[in-house]
Amino acid sequence: MLLLWAGVAWAKAPPPPMTENDYVQFRKNIPFAPGSLNLYGYETMKSVYGFPVLSPDKRQMAVTEVAFLPTNRQTFSRVFLIPVGQSPSQEQITPPPPPPDKPRPTGVKKLITREKEPEIKVDPHAFWDRYSPEKQVKHRKTIFEVGYQGNDPFRVDIVQVGDWSSDGRKLLMTYRPGGHHQGILKTLPVVYDLGQEQATRLTLLPKKVWDDYTARTPEFKAKAPPWDIRVLGWSAQAADAFVVKLVMFKGQSEWPLGFWECSSQSSQVRFLGDTLDPATVARHGWLALFTLPPDKGEQGASIATEPGQIPEKHPTEKSWRDRLRFRKK
Repeated sequence: MLLLWAGVAWAKAPPPPMTENDYVQFRKNIPFAPGSLNLYGYETMKSVYGFPVLSPDKRQMAVTEVAFLPTNRQTFSRVFLIPVGQSPSQEQITPPPPPPDKPRPTGVKKLITREKEPEIKVDPHAFWDRYSPEKQVKHRKTIFEVGYQGNDPFRVDIVQVGDWSSDGRKLLMTYRPGGHHQGILKTLPVVYDLGQEQATRLTLLPKKVWDDYTARTPEFKAKAPPWDIRVLGWSAQAADAFVVKLVMFKGQSEWPLGFWECSSQSSQVRFLGDTLDPATVARHGWLALFTLPPDKGEQGASIATEPGQIPEKHPTEKSWRDRLRFRKK
């Protein structure tokens, strides 16, 4: 759009470049929520990725990879730490202003026309590449892995990323060993310390939680029912502690038996009660959601996809459903 006044033409200023927040939306992580590690079809695809969980400052993310070996029906798992970097600021991506127009002689009226502003083309996937685990193979660092130590047919070793600590120096994970199509043995919390670069399995902690429960309810000492723990996340009251739920199995159902606060350093447990206030569990990490900007003519419509996936409009990527479609011979 051109505006004429006193023989001078002004062009409408080009729109500012889109920033990372225009393409990527962040929401607080809910540790170990259903769907955060979707293993549906992993035996066919041979490997799947979990949701990237970003640190509180969004500078690095932890990602789970689960692999399946068909020859011996064994499942492996490991957690990567991938640096994301700092998001570009508005000053870094804003182009410099155009040079001022040259002065014209006095009394000369001349229509000054400017060339059409070039259309700003921004790849909507440029910012998302850093959050895609499949495109960060070069920068990933393995911080914890299970199942790679030897050949163990029908063995299942699954580790899942939970949440970051408030200072971003510790990562809470859950390790679930078991047998193929036979269930989980016992869930074990795992804490990775970024300063020491060491992952610690809290092997004795589930038994301490159970012993504390049986001390309060002596009727379960004679015959212990099937039980396990569920790691809910870091505690909002103690920086180095996390919250777990003790569950008992009755058929296909889980019955909660109480909640405990567990120290990540001394493995000491403290009973919180039969019920739990949701505010007791802190939320420090972030999940990234990719949002495609609206195309022309769609009146602001947008496409939201899950992390690690490209929108369906992208012609070079196929969904896992398309990869499962086999051509009939």
